[in-house]
Amino acid sequence: MRPPIPRLPVLLLAWALAATAAPVRAEPPSWTCSPRGNGWDCAPGVQIAAAAPARGAPEHRAGPPPPPGAHSRAVPPTCRLCTWHPVRRTPPALPGPPGTTHLSAKQVEVRRRERYSLRGDVVIRRGGQELTAERARYDRATDTADAAGGVIFSDGGLEVRGPAARMNFKADTGAFREARYRLIDRHAHGTARIIEITGKNRARARQVTYTTCDPGHEDWLLKARRLRLNRNTGTGVAHDASLWLGGVPVFYFPYLRFPIDGRRKSGFLIPKV
Repeated sequence: MRPPIPRLPVLLLAWALAATAAPVRAEPPSWTCSPRGNGWDCAPGVQIAAAAPARGAPEHRAGPPPPPGAHSRAVPPTCRLCTWHPVRRTPPALPGPPGTTHLSAKQVEVRRRERYSLRGDVVIRRGGQELTAERARYDRATDTADAAGGVIFSDGGLEVRGPAARMNFKADTGAFREARYRLIDRHAHGTARIIEITGKNRARARQVTYTTCDPGHEDWLLKARRLRLNRNTGTGVAHDASLWLGGVPVFYFPYLRFPIDGRRKSGFLIPKV
């Protein structure tokens, strides 16, 4: 026994076929009048509507012009996981004489010959590294600096920001608290409770996040208790990590190794936009 056919789809189909099959349709009768003598001569008439365009024929309609300043928005050919826009690069530090550290600030006070107190637009530069802050204390004997107030440290493609930092320029080490970081070449960024610079192109962080989406639009996010980044090998290693998509945790990794540059890797691959 055949199942009953729903009446509503059949009626809709019949109506659609009837509407497209009739090239000419009659409108309700109307009256046509013309003046005659001292009155009017009227007779019923039929209005003929224009024929509907043939099926498949292109239909051209001139729509209203776009408002001033409007821009057409093209639909992207593919659906991306997250938005990506180029970021402003911090100007690279100008390399100075090998093994020397350059200091500049609005106010400089020398204490005990080797110790400096700097205030206002502080810049400490050594080779390709640069540290900027509102104030800092620098020890030339150990080549170390304690900086505070809008601290920004840049070293090639790595940038770290925080309220305070301690740097050892000779040893290529440093520490930040409540920091934000960027890997500019990878368009990656995140936050961390503690970030430690452990050597040239190497860093580790605790209570850290990592993503390659635009700030404020993190469609995917990696959260980890500990994270190590090595730009020499192009890899990152996370411990006690969880992957979040759209604000929802979807995977947990006790140990995760992933790429942080364009070199070919196997295993878990970070989405590339």
